[in-house]
Amino acid sequence: MATRIKSLNQTIEQSRELLRKAEKLHAKVDKAHHDAHDAHLRAEEFRKKVDARQGPGTYELAGPSRLSICATIRRGIFMGRAAASPVPQIRHIVAIGASAGGLHSIFAVLEPLPADLDCCITIATHLSETHNSILPELLARRAKLSVVAADDQLALRNATVFVARPRFHLAVEADRLSLSSKPPIHFLRPNIDVLFESVARQFGNRAVGVILSGTGNDGAQGMRAIKDAGGITIIEDPTFAEFADMPIASNRTGCVDFVLPLNQISARLIEICAMSS
Repeated sequence: MATRIKSLNQTIEQSRELLRKAEKLHAKVDKAHHDAHDAHLRAEEFRKKVDARQGPGTYELAGPSRLSICATIRRGIFMGRAAASPVPQIRHIVAIGASAGGLHSIFAVLEPLPADLDCCITIATHLSETHNSILPELLARRAKLSVVAADDQLALRNATVFVARPRFHLAVEADRLSLSSKPPIHFLRPNIDVLFESVARQFGNRAVGVILSGTGNDGAQGMRAIKDAGGITIIEDPTFAEFADMPIASNRTGCVDFVLPLNQISARLIEICAMSS
């Protein structure tokens, strides 16, 4: 009995030590997050000052980070925001929805698209509300198009991919993005239907909906809205999708124009974006 009590006490002490270490680690993470937020604010202030002095998109920096930061700005990304530039008319807009297994599918669709694609792309995926998303950074490493995290009232741009943020619904209003913190729909925020239905309302027959791998039926109503507005609808072939629920749900609406394997979706998007509206 004494041996068991001693062993139990040791286990309790080990648990307390692990708890102390976890608390210290949590404090370090909080500090790192605070420091990153401060750096973001300083970078934004610097960008605004340079824009006022030299014009949007012109940055001259000193020091070893100059080349890497300038390259990032030229690519169209600066601290998760699109580099400032005039907004050309958006001829086509592509809305992509994905969930479980969708990351691979999104990569497969975006990577072949050319850097000068004459359309705007928006992406909504089912994201955890307790973590920040690194999806824009992951996509930016592999896509030729500019990739940015969506911001409220951010102007739409051709040859740019706008990625929904966690904890916000993403929609399109006129030529700008709209973020909303309204309650989740069917436990989902961002909700794919919200994005697709807004794209259908604003762009009509210039809208393209694409549903990729995912569970559940989110996006099916949005695909119907795009089709009813005269747009084009595409799903990843459920036969080969990692999770087929979402493509199947959209297909059951009877509103899907193309059922394509992943390696054919990007080519079809290029064809569609080259069409006159």
